Amino acid sequence: MGIHTHRGAPADRRWEPEELDAVVQAILADLRTDTVLTVRQFQRRHGLKQDIVRAACRLPGTGIGYRTMAVRPQANSKRTVRPELMYLSALPSPSRISHLLGIAEMRTALSGGLPVWSPELHDPRRHRVRFGYPDVLCQDVNGELVAVEYDAGRYTREQIIAKDHQLRIPAARKIWGTPGLKRAINIARLLPHAEVWQVSWETGTHTLVQRDGRLLVDVPE
Repeated sequence: MGIHTHRGAPADRRWEPEELDAVVQAILADLRTDTVLTVRQFQRRHGLKQDIVRAACRLPGTGIGYRTMAVRPQANSKRTVRPELMYLSALPSPSRISHLLGIAEMRTALSGGLPVWSPELHDPRRHRVRFGYPDVLCQDVNGELVAVEYDAGRYTREQIIAKDHQLRIPAARKIWGTPGLKRAINIARLLPHAEVWQVSWETGTHTLVQRDGRLLVDVPE
């Protein structure tokens, strides 16, 4: 995405200052929107090697925080992974990280059709569902408003329906994402009008599950 590096270089090479600076600037630009990202997410989004991303986020004086910690890929799962996290200022609370990473992965998945991505209505410091406002408000290529929601596995059936029905923004489209395919199918059944994606920040999987009222995947037995 506009970052030039010597892609064929060995992992232990010494990167040129201008190469590292280009990656640092891209990390900073992404974090101003996404709040927190994993090294793998950023590497996949920009088509870079992990070693230069690690080198860039570890440079002193950049303002980029770097930490490895246990995170649940889904809020309702006991399984944890240990991603390398990049962030600005303070790291968000552990209970919010999976949700924020999911929203960031939605931005990657939907970037082609949603050139304007505004996190202004999304407050990463909030600790409760705020009905009436989407996680992110976007504009599509035609200038139409699009509301994006991400369920990391924490919302109840009633919360999903309420959050969708009580949306106060006059959005032409509503898009929901969640990390698990089974949960994405369940959301699609609850919200037959919504566009629904299975989006995993852990693996980088992006699967369109429902659009225009049509289920586009096979339902597991």
